Amino acid sequence: MKVIKIVIFLLFSTNICFGQREWTKAANFTSKGNVKAVGFSIGDRGYIATGLKGSNNNEKSTWEYDSFEDSWTQKADFNGLKREGAVAFVINDKAYVGTGVVGATYYKDFWQFDPVKNIWTKIADFGGTMRSGAVGFSINGKGYVGAGYHNEPFFGATKTDYKVDFWEYDPISDTWTKISSCPERRTEMTAFVVNNKAYVGSGTGFYGHSDLFWEFDPAMNSWTPKMNYPGGKVTSAIGFVLDGYGYVGTGLKEDGQYNTEFWVYDPTGNSWKKTDNYVGEGVKEAVSFVINDTAYVGSGSIVRSDFWQYKIKSNKIKAPSFLSVNTISNTQLTLNWIDNSDQEEKFEIYRSLNSTEGFVKIAEVAANITNYSDTELNYNINYFYKVKAVTGDRESTFSNIAGGTTSLDSIETPSLKVAAVSNSAIKLEWTDNSDNEISFQVYRRGGLIQELPANTTTFIDSNLAGGGYEYRIRAINNTNNSDFSSSLRVQTLDNNNTVKDALSGLTITIVANTQIKLDWKDNSIFEDKIEVYRASSFTDNFVKIVEVSANTTSYLDQGLDTNMIYSYKIKAVNLTTLVESEFSNTVVGNTSTSPINAPSALKIVAISSTDIRLDWVDNSDNETYFEVLRYRRFWPQFLSFRSSQIVKANTTTLVDSGLKPGHTYYYRVRAFNNSNASDSSLVDSALTLTTNPSLPNSPTDLNARLTESNQIELSWQDQADNETSFEIYRSVNNTNNYSQLVVLNPDIKLFTDQNVTEGNVYYYRVRAVNSTGTSLFSNEVNASVTFAINIALTASGQASNTIYLSWTTSNINVDGYNIERTVDETNGYVKIASVEMNTREYIDQGLELGKTYFYRVRAFKGTSFSQYSNHIGSNVLVTGINEILFQGIKVLSNPNERGVFQIKLKVRNHQDLKVELRNEQMQILPQGLVQKLEDGYQVSLNQYASGLYFLIFKTKIGQLIKRLIKL
Repeated sequence: MKVIKIVIFLLFSTNICFGQREWTKAANFTSKGNVKAVGFSIGDRGYIATGLKGSNNNEKSTWEYDSFEDSWTQKADFNGLKREGAVAFVINDKAYVGTGVVGATYYKDFWQFDPVKNIWTKIADFGGTMRSGAVGFSINGKGYVGAGYHNEPFFGATKTDYKVDFWEYDPISDTWTKISSCPERRTEMTAFVVNNKAYVGSGTGFYGHSDLFWEFDPAMNSWTPKMNYPGGKVTSAIGFVLDGYGYVGTGLKEDGQYNTEFWVYDPTGNSWKKTDNYVGEGVKEAVSFVINDTAYVGSGSIVRSDFWQYKIKSNKIKAPSFLSVNTISNTQLTLNWIDNSDQEEKFEIYRSLNSTEGFVKIAEVAANITNYSDTELNYNINYFYKVKAVTGDRESTFSNIAGGTTSLDSIETPSLKVAAVSNSAIKLEWTDNSDNEISFQVYRRGGLIQELPANTTTFIDSNLAGGGYEYRIRAINNTNNSDFSSSLRVQTLDNNNTVKDALSGLTITIVANTQIKLDWKDNSIFEDKIEVYRASSFTDNFVKIVEVSANTTSYLDQGLDTNMIYSYKIKAVNLTTLVESEFSNTVVGNTSTSPINAPSALKIVAISSTDIRLDWVDNSDNETYFEVLRYRRFWPQFLSFRSSQIVKANTTTLVDSGLKPGHTYYYRVRAFNNSNASDSSLVDSALTLTTNPSLPNSPTDLNARLTESNQIELSWQDQADNETSFEIYRSVNNTNNYSQLVVLNPDIKLFTDQNVTEGNVYYYRVRAVNSTGTSLFSNEVNASVTFAINIALTASGQASNTIYLSWTTSNINVDGYNIERTVDETNGYVKIASVEMNTREYIDQGLELGKTYFYRVRAFKGTSFSQYSNHIGSNVLVTGINEILFQGIKVLSNPNERGVFQIKLKVRNHQDLKVELRNEQMQILPQGLVQKLEDGYQVSLNQYASGLYFLIFKTKIGQLIKRLIKL
């Protein structure tokens, strides 16, 4: 083993005090390290999960590190999808892992890892949006996750959305709650927790890497700025805590070099001190975890697999660990533990009858002894123990608490009953007569067929061939087995002797605000009774509320609470064979007394000699359907009821067809919620036409546009007042194969075609329809569905009248590229050139001096086009550092490293100037960076990266530009 030791004794004025320290080589991780993985420790084990192995191989694997054996063991795979850039935290010996990304797919699901059971379990999704590169930690039984990033398409390129929101997770309620946001939008930040407060900082964002740090106090839900990280602006670093101090190191510096420095933070003095450099290879996106008083750092940077441990040797005595208790007899227990210290003089053993309190010292053993036998104990009693190491007046913390029972427990035999359920299934049911089993074993003649958890009392043996079967069971615990139950033999049922599908078609009716009526269909003659189960709301906590006799098909549930939701299901039971049917379907009802608002503004229009159209306003948000009532006579009351129609909730129009020409019909509408009805609308009427209506006018101004989700949206003007529908026709890639796409209700003027394929051109036309016939078609329109490609465009002025364009693309399977230009940043683009498929640059010459031009590029393949690239601006000539565009403007301290520039103006009415700040790609920067002063301006770029910037003065005589350089 290679050991690199640095022995230093320091006493800083900030009270950061170290003993002996050392970096020591630990066992390598797997053959290739996982970059952007998560690392955490639980008890005496460290873990690595998910990540990216190699250059393009995302991981689901989970690995456990044993510090005593200095070895790695693979555990159960992460149950979510493969990913990198996830986040993790630990609460009560369970890890929580979620968010992350693969390629362009981001996630927000979260999973719990139980190292004891070695299983991953799905929990509630992260409360914020999908993201990668978030930061996480836990304090006082709550988890905290926030910040990170999400890349989004932006004009053919990619825009990074850096996140600022933070969320708190409660494992008891399995819920996320939004809390105070991080002070800055960042990703790949570092965090550590000292004294129930988190310290979060570094990372990268809009303005590059950061050295800022904040303290988050969950009790106050507040963020407080702290001293900047003195190791410089870094991202993708790691952090951990030893002896109450935070350690931050590794990562990537602003100049692209790996950071090997480590710095120690003292929360009490808000101060940093330099400590030993990391001795492994330079690394970013590594993982770290702490076991006892040792930190472990490694993996990361695509191919790193080395792991290093960092220790601080102090005067503290390490606590013993892995205390276990074994039962020897009815009066004797034996304790075993691991000795982690080389300084103890003895071990003290404490015992209690309670796992949380009442511990009393019962014995001492000499140094290096790691076992103890406790004798003359009482029979069948649970005893609990803990151990600590002692030297003089110094002592370790206690070990874990372990318990044992002074009993080689006898275990009672279960009582078994068996019954055939169907022609291929047999149900076993037994009485659990023991309280100390850990499982039940089910035997069928021929051997063991199933082992079931403690407290189980039923099992169905299915997929059997017809015939007779013999069963027996027994209970098992850690030290003993029960006797076998009696062996019972049973014959499967024939096809007609079953109650399995006895009940169906369960329905629910709200009779009153305290009564619910259930109805069902009885499909069997073999049941002896029917059991009715009820649950409040939509929960699964069903409770049997009543038994009704065989062949009953309804039940009235009375005395219910008002304004409550109830769920019901039923099953049939045969008392002779103990066979039960499967549960029926589940129904839900609401004893709500909430009023339902009546529909209003009923409008009735005859649209033909046999059709009347009804329109109304839906004023309720809790109806389940509308009832439309039609009457033949209205005076003196509704004496001649004809018919009613039921239409679904949220409907606001209906065409009543099959009427007689020249007849008057009266209508009203009301809303229903279960059995509760609203008041009726006002009555309206219409006289059917004696002849059919004229043909409807044609729709006009049909337009088609491609949406951001690559669907085609159609819109048109409705010029008719007597149509009953609209028909949309579509043709693909030509105008010769039109077919009907969809039929829409009257008065609709918008439709989105979602069933389109990239690379195709779609042609559309629309016509109106009524009972007489159809209108002429509207104008014809077409739209192309762009094919998927990302184009990243850059531009720069190369000479006094020339701009050089170049671009990269994610798809080279194209025929060529079109270049478009404008002098307006947002519109007016005109194609100026086309280049072949293998050309990805263009020089625009003969341009006007001092003028800014904007460009965009898109690919073409046949007649199809891609989405546009980002649009980007450049000018053909900018003034030099010392040039003066006019006598009254002067830039001080240009260039400089701080990025703060003073602009002095000696001109009249300079307050009327329009000033604009742009970056090297001619993208507009926030106006707040330019502060107006009495004698000029101040430009503050201290939070922006080094580079070239342009300050543009817009005057009545033209556009004047100053070049600013931040070193």
